[in-house]
Amino acid sequence: DAMLQVVCPDTMGVHVQAHTEMTETTKNLLGQADSLSGHLFVTKVQEIRTMLHHHVATLDHELAGIVNGEYRVVQE
Repeated sequence: DAMLQVVCPDTMGVHVQAHTEMTETTKNLLGQADSLSGHLFVTKVQEIRTMLHHHVATLDHELAGIVNGEYRVVQE
């Protein structure tokens, strides 16, 4: 992670922010779990699942490509 912070700080910033958002969303869901209806709880879990799928399919995929040398990092 430290190497990626140096090589592609913008990409890593987006990646870290996405982790933060997923963590906060999950914590909020768990904090509300007892007060949510079953349907709303399932909807919230599906939202987290969508966030996680998007994260892996895009951000993790991009970082893996950088690490594996498949993508060239453009410095601005």
